[in-house]
Amino acid sequence: GMIGTTSYNGVFDGNGHTLSNFTISAATTDNVGLFATLGGSAEIKNLTLTGISVTGRDSTGGLVGYMGTTTSKITNCSTSGSVAGAVRTGGLVGYSLGGLVQTSSSSAAVSGAANQHGGLIGQASGATADILSSFATGAVSGASDVGGLVGSITNGDISTSYATGAVTASSLHSGGL
Repeated sequence: GMIGTTSYNGVFDGNGHTLSNFTISAATTDNVGLFATLGGSAEIKNLTLTGISVTGRDSTGGLVGYMGTTTSKITNCSTSGSVAGAVRTGGLVGYSLGGLVQTSSSSAAVSGAANQHGGLIGQASGATADILSSFATGAVSGASDVGGLVGSITNGDISTSYATGAVTASSLHSGGL
């Protein structure tokens, strides 16, 4: 299951450990991920998730469903497996309302029913939503706003990052990055 249904506000240091082969099946729930929501100055770091199967509705990610603040951070984390949702689906984070994702990656296959799906982050918006030294290699599919790294981003910076996964959109606005 998920760690919390309310906002996680602490610092979680995985100390380089790997969590393998877990399933979250919550197709009618929003903010779905190992961590449902990050708030305050929450930080998740040094954690690897492998062989995951995460299914949610809106704001679904392998690690975090919803990064709700500009002061939250994800550092040195990765995911592999599959992530599926309706809107704002990402291999690592479903929806980032700011905050920082750095030195992190995802090889998870991401599939979404509607729009804003990305290999790393589904949608990144807010005051800032920065992605630094990160990458995604999983295939991403959805209707519109589908990207290899990010489905859609506003008011954020992407630097020293890349995506190599196949991107498939049945409607509009798709790109390799």
